[in-house]
Amino acid sequence: YKNIKIGGIAKGSGMVAPNMATMLCFLTTNADLKSEALQEILEDSIKDSFNMLVIDNDMSTSDMVLIMSNGKQKCDPGDFKYLLNYATRKLAQDLASDGEGATKFLTVELSGVESKEKARTGAKAVVSSMLVKTAIHGENPNWGRIAAALGSVIEFDFDMMDIEFKGGPHGKSAMILKKGVVFDRDSAREILKTREITIKINLNSGEKKATAWGCDLTPGYVKINAEYN
Repeated sequence: YKNIKIGGIAKGSGMVAPNMATMLCFLTTNADLKSEALQEILEDSIKDSFNMLVIDNDMSTSDMVLIMSNGKQKCDPGDFKYLLNYATRKLAQDLASDGEGATKFLTVELSGVESKEKARTGAKAVVSSMLVKTAIHGENPNWGRIAAALGSVIEFDFDMMDIEFKGGPHGKSAMILKKGVVFDRDSAREILKTREITIKINLNSGEKKATAWGCDLTPGYVKINAEYN
């Protein structure tokens, strides 16, 4: 990837769902790729980045992602796709971390699923759930809310389900549910005291996976939007 550069700036801290919404992103590059190729790669990159971002389940009429290139550097499309995926996912994570009133940055990794679309739908449902978001804010390892959010959009075998929390500067982990049996809630509570939290869910029924990003729901969010006009 030598000499290939991507720059990006994005705005969006509220009303972000279901696909981007009130989110503006402008990307620049020096990759010598035709506009059609850039558009195709960008659309594919958005599926697993900005379209997997949820702040508050609300939307508006304004959303846009643009990419512009000066075409000065020869580039393999496959290499550029890898770099753009990294850039758009990093920006999506930053937007989630900067959500209105947020005190926690939440990542939901759903694996062991039969199809990619099912994995995307499930991961997004968990990160979108108001009950999950408030539990994360209250540092409450409520696995039932996670399972319920997932079960509201996809079918799965609860007796095959694993739920693990990860977080903190040293990447500590706690298995809270293993094959449908409750495990280490106390360690999970300690992890939830940190700012960056990952919920890892494995349905153990397939090979596909997806990741979604979001944040907690706080009194700060209510205050911001109660006073907004």
